[in-house]
Amino acid sequence: MTGTHRRRHRTRLAGCCAGLLLGAGLALAAPESVVVSGLFKDRAVVEIDGRQRLLRVGETSPEGVTLVEANSRRAILEIDGQRAEYPLGDRTAIGRAPPRARQVVQVPLSPSGMYLAVGTVNGRVVTFHVDTGATAVALSSDLADQLGIDYRKEGRRQRVMTASGVTTAFYITLDEVAVGTIKQHNVQAAVLEGQLPLRPLLGMTFLGQVEISKGESLLELRGR
Repeated sequence: MTGTHRRRHRTRLAGCCAGLLLGAGLALAAPESVVVSGLFKDRAVVEIDGRQRLLRVGETSPEGVTLVEANSRRAILEIDGQRAEYPLGDRTAIGRAPPRARQVVQVPLSPSGMYLAVGTVNGRVVTFHVDTGATAVALSSDLADQLGIDYRKEGRRQRVMTASGVTTAFYITLDEVAVGTIKQHNVQAAVLEGQLPLRPLLGMTFLGQVEISKGESLLELRGR
C-alpha cells in the first residue's frame, strides 16, 4: 500500500470511528418527551419522542426508558436513573420536573412483623417504624439527643398517655423528614422522654401527606 493510500485508509477509518462514537452518544441521549398512551397489567404503550413503544415490566426501550411497574391506572418509569409515576396521557418534557410525576417508595414487611423504612430526620439517617396508627412522627428523647434536637428549649411540654403509661412529651417541628425519595419539611413531631419508642415512628403528620397502598406484605407510599 502506498503512502497516499495509507493516509486515505486512515482517514476513512478515523471517520468511521467518529461516526460510531457519535452514534453511541445519540443512543445514550435522554429522550426529550415521554407520554403514556396505553396501560395494561404489566405492560404499557409509551410514546417516546414521537415513537410508540410497547414495553413489558423490566424492559428498556432503545431510548433508555424502563418500565418498572404498570396497571390500569398508571405506569412507573425509570428515566436516566430517576423513577416517577406517569398516569395515562401524562406528557412530560425531560429536563424539568414532571408536572404530575410522584415519587414512590415501597416498604416491605420485616420478619418482625413491622414495616421498617430507612429515612432521615433533619438529614440524619434513622430507621423508621411506619405506623399508620401513630398520630404523629414520634421519637425517644434518647434518639433526639443523638440527633442534636433541642426539644426541651424548642418543644411544647405535655403529659401524654402511651402504651407504656403516662409520660412527658415535647411537641416540636422537625425541619425535614424523608423516606426514600419522599421528603417533607416542617413536620410536626413528638419527643417522648426516655428510651421508647425504640425506633422512631413514622406517623400521620408525615403519612397524612402521602398516598398509602397496602398489599399482603408491602406498603407503597406515593408522594403527592
